Amino acid sequence: MYAKVFTQIFDSSIADNYPLRHFFMDMLVLADADGCVDMTPTAIAARTRIPLADVTAMLATLEQPDHESRTPDAEGRRIERLDEHRTWGWQIINYGRFRQIASEEQRKASQRERFSRWKSKRNEAANAPLTPANASNAMQKQKQKQKQKQKQSALAGFAEIPSWEEFWAYCQTQACLLPAEQYARDKFEAANAENWKRMPNWRAYARRCRGWWESDGRPMPPAAKISPAKTSKTGNPKTPRSFIPD
Repeated sequence: MYAKVFTQIFDSSIADNYPLRHFFMDMLVLADADGCVDMTPTAIAARTRIPLADVTAMLATLEQPDHESRTPDAEGRRIERLDEHRTWGWQIINYGRFRQIASEEQRKASQRERFSRWKSKRNEAANAPLTPANASNAMQKQKQKQKQKQKQSALAGFAEIPSWEEFWAYCQTQACLLPAEQYARDKFEAANAENWKRMPNWRAYARRCRGWWESDGRPMPPAAKISPAKTSKTGNPKTPRSFIPD
C-alpha cells in the first residue's frame, strides 16, 4: 500500500519534531485502505527499523490531544485505538478525509489531461494538410449526417396519430374501401396499442388492412353495393374497381 502525503505536514504542529513526523508518515504507509494499522508496536518497530522504545513513545504522543492541530477532529489526535481493550492496533483519524482529497485531485488532474489530449487532437486535425483520404472521410461523415437528418425529419412526419373517427372515415373512402367496421376497429386498436411505432403512415396502414381483408378470403360486399360500371370511350364497360361500403 501507499499513501499520499500532503505538503501541509511541514506546517503542522508536529513538524518541528521531525522524528515524530517521519514516524507518522511511516504509519500512513503501513495503513490499509481504511487507514487502519492493525499491528503491534513490536511489528511496527520491525517494519520501520525504529527502536521499540521510540515506537512506543511516539505512538503514545500521537494518541494525545493536540489543540494546535489544523484538524480539530478528536481533539487533534492523530491516531486512536481500534479497540480500547487492546494495547495495539490504531486508526489514523483523518486518513479517510485526506484520501478523498487525493482522489478528487487525481480526478481533476485526469480530466485536465484528457481535455489537453482532446484539444491537441482537434488542433492537429484542423491543421492537417488536405489529402484525398481526408477529403473522402469528410465527405462520408457529411453524408452520414445528412442521412441522419433526413431520417429524423421523416420520423418527425410519422408522429401523426389518427383518432378512430378519422381512421374509419378514411377506410370508407375510395382510396381504401375497407368494408367491415369491426375488422377496421380491431386493426386500429392493434396499431394504437403499439402507439403507431411500426406504422410510418396510418393511411397506408389502412390500405394494407384492406389487402389483408381480401387476402384472407373474406367475402366481398353485396353486389348491390358495388359501384356501377362505367363505359369507356370505346363503348366497352369498365370492370368495377371499387365498392361502396356500408
